[in-house]
Amino acid sequence: TGTAAAPATVSSSAFKLGIAPQIAIIAEETSQNRVVFYLAGSGTATINWGNGLPNQTITLTSIPTHLYPAYAVPRRRISIYGQDITMLSISGTLLSLDVSKNAALKNLGCYSDQPLTGLDVSNNTALTELRIRYNQFTTAGLNTLFGTLHSNYVASEKIIHIVDNPGTNGCTKSIATSRGGTVNATIYD
Repeated sequence: TGTAAAPATVSSSAFKLGIAPQIAIIAEETSQNRVVFYLAGSGTATINWGNGLPNQTITLTSIPTHLYPAYAVPRRRISIYGQDITMLSISGTLLSLDVSKNAALKNLGCYSDQPLTGLDVSNNTALTELRIRYNQFTTAGLNTLFGTLHSNYVASEKIIHIVDNPGTNGCTKSIATSRGGTVNATIYD
């Protein structure tokens, strides 16, 4: 089950003050291919779906909430505001994904039909799992991404899943594994 954006009428002071979102997404949609994501964490998250409808505010829990827009828009910018968003899993046709203002993010999954080719996670210092399967990362793009992984100690293993990207076989996985010594660049064939 999921939550559509249409019925929400809650506004947030973040929008009034012009505060940058913790997560910003630019996506293309058709009626058959829409942006869908899951969020988890604590506190609340406010979503501006970029479709002219009122903002939607949800209460975050450790169990991910399934979210999707009420209707498709050819190109939209989705802005997500919240202090303790620890998990984002998103799929669709992602043109860009900016998670740089969300230091609390522990788990990020992005599955894009096309053309997501880059991602900067250098400010995501709590990140323990990154799933970028089924994107368009080249060898250079994956190597650059590996270089942005934090080297902070975490009690659990840091894992990055990179299967089905054009650069998967040629990337330098040691860049990822050298970031704290516990990162696994895992390829599932």
